[in-house]
Amino acid sequence: MSASPSLLLLGFFLAAVPPVHSVRASPANPASLRYRLENLWNEVDLMVRNESADRADLRRQERQFALLEVYQRIPFEDDLPGLRRQLEASAKAHSLRIRDVTLLSRSAGGRPLPARLTTDRESFRLEDSQVAQELRVEISGSGNPARAELWTSSLEDSLLRLVRPDRKHGSPTVSKRPGGRWSFRGVAYRFRRIRFPQLRPRDPFTLLPSWAKADPNAFAAREPLLSDYISRIREQIPKTREAYARRGAFLLNSARMQFYLKASNRAEARSR
Repeated sequence: MSASPSLLLLGFFLAAVPPVHSVRASPANPASLRYRLENLWNEVDLMVRNESADRADLRRQERQFALLEVYQRIPFEDDLPGLRRQLEASAKAHSLRIRDVTLLSRSAGGRPLPARLTTDRESFRLEDSQVAQELRVEISGSGNPARAELWTSSLEDSLLRLVRPDRKHGSPTVSKRPGGRWSFRGVAYRFRRIRFPQLRPRDPFTLLPSWAKADPNAFAAREPLLSDYISRIREQIPKTREAYARRGAFLLNSARMQFYLKASNRAEARSR
C-alpha cells in the first residue's frame, strides 16, 4: 500500500525541522573549551551565512500552508458560528437540518512555554497540547437518522473545517432523539496563539573557567586563539537576531503542520 500524500508531507516536514541545537556532535573531550567555542562559532556563523536559504524555507512553508488551507481547517479561534454554517450547508445536501452546535469542553493547555532557549544546550520540541486545543462539541439536528449516520462518516470530505466524530471504536455515531431528531458529538480544533521561545546563542564568556572570568586579560595572554574565538563570536551574535527569530517561526510552523497532518489522519481513520 502506498503512503498517503499527507503522510509523505509529514515526512518532509519532519526531515526539514532543524533541531534547536543544530551544530552539536560527540566530542572526543566533552569538557574541551576549544571544542565548545568552535561549535558556538560554527553555529552563529552559519546562521548569518544561511539567511537567504532560511528565508526561502519560511516562504515555502507559508505557500504549503496556503495550498492545504491549514488555517481554514484549524483556525485560531473557536468560531462556532462559522462551524455551524459549514455544517448546515453540508447537512442540507443530505436533506438534513442542523438545529444546534454546543461547545461541551476544551482540552487542557500544555505546559507553559519557556520565554527563551539557549541553543547550544537545550533540546526542545513543542507538544501537541501547546500547539492546539481540542473542542468537543455536540451537534443536534433533524432528519433521517440513517442518513445522518452516513453524513457524519464523511465529514472529513464535506467540511473545510476539520471535524471528526467523537466516539468509541465500533459504536454508532448518531444518537436518536424523540421527534425525529438526533445528535452526535464531534471534535474540532483550533491553534493556540503562541510564540516560539526566543532562541539565543550562549555568550561565550560564560564558558570560561572562573579564573579567566576574573582576569580576562590573563586569559587572552595565555590562550590567544580561544580569546580570539570569543571576540569573533561576540561580534557575530548581534547579526543573528533576525535569523534566530526566523528559525523560531520555522519551528512553530513545522509543529503546526505536524499537528494538522496527524489530526487529518485521525479523522480519515475514524471515517473508514
